[in-house]
Amino acid sequence: MSRIYGSDRIQKLKDARTEAAKEIEELKARKNAELQAFEAEHTGNSDQSFARVAAETEVRLTEIQEAVQRHKHLVTERLFEAITTVNPKVHPNVRVDEQVQK
Repeated sequence: MSRIYGSDRIQKLKDARTEAAKEIEELKARKNAELQAFEAEHTGNSDQSFARVAAETEVRLTEIQEAVQRHKHLVTERLFEAITTVNPKVHPNVRVDEQVQK
C-alpha cells in the first residue's frame, strides 16, 4: 500500500510541477503582452513630443532670425559709432608724478 501511496504522491508532484510551469508560461506571455502595449503607447508619445518640440524650435528660430533682420542696421550703426567716437580719458589707476605736473 505504501508503494501505491508513494507512486500517487509522485504523480501529484509531477502534475503540480507541470501545472506550475504552465502557469508561469501564461504569466510570462501576459507580462510580455503588457510590456509590448506599454512600449507602443509610450514610444508613440515620444515621437509626438519630438515632432512638437521640433516645430516649436523652428518657430522660435524664425522669430529670432526676423528680429536679427529688423535690428541689424541699428546694431551696426551703434557699433560703428562706438568704434569711431574717441573720448580720451585718463585711466583711474594712473598716478601722476608731482614733478611732471609742475
